Amino acid sequence: MSMLHQLYEVTKALHTHVATSPSEEQRDAYIQRVDELLDARQALLSHVTKPASLEEKALAQEMITMNQAIDRALVGIKEQVAVDIRKLKIKKTKTDRYANPYANVSFDGTFYDKRK
Repeated sequence: MSMLHQLYEVTKALHTHVATSPSEEQRDAYIQRVDELLDARQALLSHVTKPASLEEKALAQEMITMNQAIDRALVGIKEQVAVDIRKLKIKKTKTDRYANPYANVSFDGTFYDKRK
């Protein structure tokens, strides 16, 4: 099997993997699998040569379209993770405020008596 066919198989596996959406509990394993597939794909990309036959050109064209879908899916996954991180930070600050409500008290409205 040529490097281009191996790259096609890894790209196809990555495409089918990112087409599914994980649950909250399975997201870490999902992202780890995406990372493994991306690393394998990167290793194969360095060894691929220019397609020579019509079949290889068709595979390359199909990989380009799959790559565009993969890019869109990865952006969506990144946005989901960013939203979860923001929610976690908000939850942490609210928990800290509830635990110690007088930690960040502002003294803007205080009155100082200047009489002696």
